[in-house]
Amino acid sequence: MRNLLFFSTLLVACYSESPTDLIDPLPVDPGDPIADSSDVGFGDGEELDSTDSELALALPTLLVGFDRVELEGNDIIAVTSKLANGTTPVSGAVVTITTPDGIYSTVTETSPGTYVAYVLPHQPSGHVRVRVAGGGRVVNKTALTLPDLGPHWNQPEPVPGLVNTAGYEDSAEVSPDGEWLLVSDYSPVDMICCIFGTCGATPTTQLNPAAPHCNNSLGPVTGNYRPRMPGANRVISSTVIHDEAPSIGYDMPDGVDLPVALAPLAGYGFRRQADGSFAQPFLITFSANGISTPFGYTFVGSPTGTAATLAFAYDDLRNVRGDYGPSTLNDLYHNPVTLGVDNILGTFSVDAQGRPVTDRFPASVPLPTNAGQQGNPAVSSDGLWFDSENEAEDLFFAAGNAVGTATLATPVKVALSTPARKETQPYVHGGRLYFAADQSTIRSSARAPGGNPALASTWGPERLELAAEPTTRVGGVIAIGEPSLSVRAGVTTMYFIYVLQTSTGLNLNVGRVNAR
Repeated sequence: MRNLLFFSTLLVACYSESPTDLIDPLPVDPGDPIADSSDVGFGDGEELDSTDSELALALPTLLVGFDRVELEGNDIIAVTSKLANGTTPVSGAVVTITTPDGIYSTVTETSPGTYVAYVLPHQPSGHVRVRVAGGGRVVNKTALTLPDLGPHWNQPEPVPGLVNTAGYEDSAEVSPDGEWLLVSDYSPVDMICCIFGTCGATPTTQLNPAAPHCNNSLGPVTGNYRPRMPGANRVISSTVIHDEAPSIGYDMPDGVDLPVALAPLAGYGFRRQADGSFAQPFLITFSANGISTPFGYTFVGSPTGTAATLAFAYDDLRNVRGDYGPSTLNDLYHNPVTLGVDNILGTFSVDAQGRPVTDRFPASVPLPTNAGQQGNPAVSSDGLWFDSENEAEDLFFAAGNAVGTATLATPVKVALSTPARKETQPYVHGGRLYFAADQSTIRSSARAPGGNPALASTWGPERLELAAEPTTRVGGVIAIGEPSLSVRAGVTTMYFIYVLQTSTGLNLNVGRVNAR
């Protein structure tokens, strides 16, 4: 699930060739507003009414939340609806629930103004769309089912708002205070299928510029969802993307593409809204015709207002042709950003010698060496965590200040890494290290205070957090990863990436789940 794994090879190749009434939170039409926008359960008290029209102001509010009832087999979803006029509960109302994705019970008023129904999903993983009507209101809300969760988690859901689309959202991280959500990698196309070329009935070559998966724009590149996106001008139509890179010297004529696909790609941040959804997208990326962006944005501590420092991985596009020596593949960098406004990390152009250059560039994380792959950084008080995604798929730790000037200690392999498994995407929270294992589960382990991460004795028993389903079923969650956690109003929430199997390929989305 890492779009940049191919990027150095990709551009070297360029050079060598020469120049229903139920509203899903991942809408088919990305320009439509999302009605599914309420928080998971009622943990932080931020719920969204279903409409804000003048007529609706005379109606009671209808708030809908989910809870998980743990069972052997498929868990049951408890759908709790609260109907009120201001602070006065509305009792005795007719409240109905329907869903095409499970078996549902009748609605029971369990206390004045509180109505509960239960849904048994048809499938062990995927979206469960629920429609609740009562008091003249209608709320459409979507739950996310998974085949296995730790007992300390409640009911997952797709992140509501402007984050998820039918396009590609990968490498998400929430700020520790839950106010901001970053999506390092967004593209309108099915990027995984474009990269590997194996999602069709007849496999294509990787990054085939003529392949449908590299040209079909499933998600938006303009408007409220993805404003000011670099490379948006290269989307000629919903089925044609112009593959060129003028910023590094490949300005192709109309109708002529580079020999590899370069679908627009950018990073975005989103701000939490009063209803718990995320909106107000802003860019965090390079200005490079949408052909290059970092991945694995992580907050170095909590933001101070809108000021934050991010660490991330990037394969330096300036050296795509080896103008400055051998490539060191993905390396780690850090940069201050202002949240809520566009942050351009550097603007690419070509110098008099034809070499890619930028007007500015992020600072390097001071590792002893940049040899090999370093990705998905996480920062703790005593050092830097990262992985070797796209190589050995192990976790590493380097003691020291990740955003300082002194060289960090020599990285050590974290003892949780084993030869029989791929461990990636580390995240530290509450004395535990969270990580993705084989992209099929999110796991964690408690670290002994100050313990050496390279020693097995430092780590407690592994704990399963979330799991995907081993399936190829359309609608199933076939992969999961990228954990990050926030604490807001006393509620701990995990954010994560999950991958849905679709009828034509794969759809990566951002989910979240509250702790019980």
